[in-house]
Amino acid sequence: MGADPVAYASRARLAAIEVLRSGRNHALGLVLAFAVRPDPRTIAKTFPQPELELARESAEPASLATLIKQPGVVPALLAVFASFSVMASVMVLTGHLVVVERSFESDAVFPILAAHIVGMFGLVLVVGDLIDRIGRRPALVGGLAIVAASVLSLGWLESVVAIGFALFGLGLGWIVAYVAGSAELVDRTRPIERGKLLGFGDLGASFLAACLALLGGFLLSEFGPVALRLLTGCAALLPMLWIARDAMGSGFREAAGTLRSR
Repeated sequence: MGADPVAYASRARLAAIEVLRSGRNHALGLVLAFAVRPDPRTIAKTFPQPELELARESAEPASLATLIKQPGVVPALLAVFASFSVMASVMVLTGHLVVVERSFESDAVFPILAAHIVGMFGLVLVVGDLIDRIGRRPALVGGLAIVAASVLSLGWLESVVAIGFALFGLGLGWIVAYVAGSAELVDRTRPIERGKLLGFGDLGASFLAACLALLGGFLLSEFGPVALRLLTGCAALLPMLWIARDAMGSGFREAAGTLRSR
């Protein structure tokens, strides 16, 4: 039997509407981005970085490979990659976890995701001050620790309120680690180099989030939620442990250098 032309036309119309809606949203986003004044790069140029200017041998922007080799860049990138990829993949799969694995009504998805969004952006006005108070490295480690604890705790939390609290923690841990990592990347680059390194961080984080969501969805369907928790928990814990170890090593090296100089 041939396809129903009415049903086909309806699906085509809906697809066209979605394409137009997506294009409209992208156009609106571009307008908002280009309407930001003054340009962030212009603002950045008003904050001198004499130590970076002296360290660079050329006025031209350094290559991405050179920027990645700067002290503090790799830990910051790891925190950006891990926090965003784990947060985004768990957020994407939350509906399945809540409705299928926990057998809740679909109405339960909204308050849980709402709590997650509040965790992501509700404390944005105080997160920067908090990071400045405790330091960048502690914020990277602490943010990833919160992310790991949140995803691992989903294994024994049963109520909507408890799961919402865990997703709130997931969003909070992400923004702490992500903002601390982005601030570290900003401090390690000049304005003419900043877009290259931050763009690499955003691209890598988004790519890893897509890969982790695909892999997590496969593990969830084939092996259950335990496999997903192990995957996302390790994806946050391993970078956290490496950053903490690197920070301790840097502290010991600085202390040793101070003692030798006396």
